[in-house]
Formats: sequence, structure tokens, C-alpha cells
Amino acid sequence: MATFLLAPPFPACSPAPWTSSTERGSHSPKTAIFRHRVNTSRNPLGRALPTRARNSSFRSRSTFRASALPPESDPPSPQPPVPASTAPQKPPSPPPAQPALLLSPTSVVTWGGRLPSTRRLVLGALGFAGLALGSNFLGSTSALLGTVEEPARSARLDVLFPIKGYKRCYDTANGFEFLFPASWVGDQLLLYRAAERRERELSLDPPPLSSSSPSSSPSSSSQARRASAVDPVVAFGPPGGNGELNVSVVVAPVPRGFSLRNFGDAESIGDRLLANVIAPAGSGREATLLNASEKVLSGVLYIRLEYTVQGASFSRHNVYVCAVKQGKLFSMNAQSPADLWLENSSSFSVVADSFKVLGDTIDVDI
Repeated sequence: MATFLLAPPFPACSPAPWTSSTERGSHSPKTAIFRHRVNTSRNPLGRALPTRARNSSFRSRSTFRASALPPESDPPSPQPPVPASTAPQKPPSPPPAQPALLLSPTSVVTWGGRLPSTRRLVLGALGFAGLALGSNFLGSTSALLGTVEEPARSARLDVLFPIKGYKRCYDTANGFEFLFPASWVGDQLLLYRAAERRERELSLDPPPLSSSSPSSSPSSSSQARRASAVDPVVAFGPPGGNGELNVSVVVAPVPRGFSLRNFGDAESIGDRLLANVIAPAGSGREATLLNASEKVLSGVLYIRLEYTVQGASFSRHNVYVCAVKQGKLFSMNAQSPADLWLENSSSFSVVADSFKVLGDTIDVDI
């Protein structure tokens, strides 16, 4: 009676459908009944649940209730190898253009993958500033030193860099210094004369044997020594000039006990110099003394003269400064053509005021 209730009625001559080995497989009636019950399970709302969904929910409730991992998926099935094609491969299409992004400077400007340190920036700036100042780039050093003119001149920085249009001639070998226009250059003719004189002094050739030679006479030797003694030791002038506009210094030895005071005051010294040296009688030159003054610095007497010289083919305006120290007569002469005096007078005044002899020894013969 129970068996009849579990299975629907069928004719006695035909077997039950779930016992057929060809349609359902070889399953026992008990297994078939269980499968039928499982396949016809329903949810609380009365809807049938698929076997896969019910089994998955059962596994999740029983095994993976406290797990947050996703359910495992079946591994992909291997794909059959694609035969290599002899046709040329089509180049891959470029990726679509990305929209422009606003990047911060820290992600764009990098040195070695990172921003430069503050120390590197400071050292680089200091190095560039030192290079610019050392080379007087665009006159930056001269402009900077011009703001502190007195300390810069006291430190003699104008020997290297012009300060307000003037450089310094600092001759420690001969013992004097003075300022001159920064655009002026050394006198090339004077350099050639100095080189020839030095070559004669260092020459290894023996003197000529002939006593009749003028160069071997004592008078010619003394004349050569006097000529070398009155040659300027330094001279400056504008580039490309003809020598009429220049400033020069002559250093000559004087007898022991020689003093400028022995010749009187500055005006007396000027008259004596013009009458005996600049324009002596019969020279064809005429000299006029315009101004004479004197000053004492560190115990050394300086005589300053301003005069004009008129010759047959020239007319000059001169400023002359002289001083005696340690047995030497220092004479600085700045000359200009008469027609250029107005534009050079201020420069000559600076040159004359800056002339000074060096050394700590005071001339007591003043």
C-alpha cells in the first residue's frame, strides 16, 4: 500500500519510467525517489530551487559561513595552439589618447628621480655668483665694488676690477701706485724698449774688441745708462693712440741727501724744471707754468705742477707729480694734446691725486 502511494499507478505490464536503464540509467527505485524529492524541493515562497543553487547555498551555510573568499572558479580550458600565419602581422593600434592631467611641479621637475636639496641649490647659486663676480660678468663686480668705493680701494681691489671707471697700477718692484682710466692699456713701445734693455743686460755675447767702436767708449756706456735711467718704467694710454695722450712714471736714482726742499717751494721748483729740463734755451720749445702745489703724505713731500708746452709741431697740456724717497726720484707725468685737455682734465686730476710711493721708510731729508 505504501509503495503504491509513492509511485503513480502504471499498467502492470509496463515497468516504471525511473527503472529503465536506457532512459534513467541503472538506478534503484530508492535512489530515483530521492532524486525526485531533491529536484522538487521548494523555497519558503513555494518556488522550486535549482539543484545547483540549493547545493551552493547549502555549502555556503555549512562550510563557508564565516569566510569572505569568493567561490572558486573552474580553471580555463587550454586553447589549441594557433598555427603561425605567413601573412604580415598588422601593427597593433595605438592606445586611445588619455586626457591631459594637471601634474604638480614635484612630479615633473626631478633630478635623479627626486627634487634637489636646498643645500645643492644654495651651493649652485653661490658658485654661479662667484663665477660671475670673479669674471666681472657684465660689469657686475665693478658695480658692486662701486657701492663701497673707499673700502674696495683701500683693499686695492681696483687692481683686478675697475671701480667707477679707474684701475690701479700697483708696482711693488719699483715702489709706487696710481690710478688710470680703465679703458687705457699698456704702452707697447715701452714694453719693446724694456725687452730690448733686458736682452742687452742678459746677453752672453762678449763686448767688441775694437777700441774705436763708439759703443765701447766710457762716454757711450754712461749715455746708455742715463738713457735707460730716464726711460719710463710704466706707461698707459688709449688703445690705438699715437703716444700724445698717456701717463708714465720714471724712477731715477738721486745722490745721497738729495731733497726737493733744497730747490725752494713748489713754484720755484716748477720754474726751475721748465727752464732747465722742459724748455731750455735754444730748444725751440716754450713752456708756461699754470699751477704749482705741494702736500705731505706719510712724511713724503709731493710736488704737483701743471704747465703747457708749445713746440713747432705740437701743443701739450701736462700734469706732473714728483717725490723723493729711499734715494730715488719718482716722477709721474700725464700729458694730453691741448685740443683734448677739456675732456681729459678731470681724469688727469684723479691720476695726479692718486700717485703715491710705497714703503714704510720716511724720508727725513724733507
